[in-house]
Amino acid sequence: MIKDVPIWAFHGNRDKVRPIERDRRLFAEMEKLSGNMKFTTWIGDGHDVAEKMIAGSDNGSTQHSSDRCDPEPVFLK
Repeated sequence: MIKDVPIWAFHGNRDKVRPIERDRRLFAEMEKLSGNMKFTTWIGDGHDVAEKMIAGSDNGSTQHSSDRCDPEPVFLK
């Protein structure tokens, strides 16, 4: 089942290419299912947030859908 697949989604809250609401809805559904999903919102960023996964980026906020999720890497704390 999809709830058992580890998912870590990243999204800039100012993304104009793909609205963040889709990922927020997916996360809400995974929470209801106690799924294995983490959702990191990059505050103030747009569509190209992949480069934020570099040590030192500190404007991310990660939510966990359940306690089954791995903890955040040290550089995101």
